[in-house]
Amino acid sequence: MRKVLVVDDEIHTVRLLKKYLDSKNYDVYTATSGMEAIEKVKEVNPQVVLLDIIMPGMGGLDTLKEIKKIDPKIAVIMVTAVIDEALAKKSLQLGAADYITKPLDLNFIGTRVLVKMFQMTNHDDTNQPLSQPKKILLIDDEEDFCRALKKGLEMRGAFYTVLTATRGEEGIFLAKTQKPDLILLDIMMPGMAGTQVAEELLTDPETSSIPIIFVTAIVKRNEIEKTDGLVGGRTFMAKPVIIDQLIEKIKSMTGTGRWVPENN
Repeated sequence: MRKVLVVDDEIHTVRLLKKYLDSKNYDVYTATSGMEAIEKVKEVNPQVVLLDIIMPGMGGLDTLKEIKKIDPKIAVIMVTAVIDEALAKKSLQLGAADYITKPLDLNFIGTRVLVKMFQMTNHDDTNQPLSQPKKILLIDDEEDFCRALKKGLEMRGAFYTVLTATRGEEGIFLAKTQKPDLILLDIMMPGMAGTQVAEELLTDPETSSIPIIFVTAIVKRNEIEKTDGLVGGRTFMAKPVIIDQLIEKIKSMTGTGRWVPENN
């Protein structure tokens, strides 16, 4: 039984998530308050909880603490409209498995739930977790490009989960709170350019070790190929991206996660 508990005081959000997760063959339970969530956890013992942070009465962080007291193995994914680095870190310190910001990307949430289910139910003979899927952060102001590349990566033979950001500031926030295995970064973006984003990430001890691939249209493909993808000591790929080449580049920089087929 694959049990997911959705907790949010917004009825529309609860219904949206329940409908989507029902379509993925999960047993979905719902709660609209922290106290109700705790009772549901005791009653149904879910493997994964999607938990809103800002709720009247008992808030998400206090609810998280109580859920972890009941069963520390439950994977709690915090879901919130608040982009707050301190709040994200606090959630993770209290035992949250992930931190997702609204507006909701249902496909991304579905992938994260699938990953947590897999991690909890599949182990090798030595009882060690199997290879972790690679978390990729894509920062690009072109929303259509983000959607297409995200789908292309998540549908391929290696198991990737892809976070997206369309602004530099949002990308930095996600890099610091989600700790991706690799960042795909556009150079030409309004507001904070990709070079500025890279500089901030590379000078912060928390993110300086995350590899970055610049994905851009300002450098021609033949120029990049002549230098084996390196321009000024940085790794580049030209747009339009050839997905197989990108995957090979990601593999060379991160290794490969195991593909987990979703049972629809």
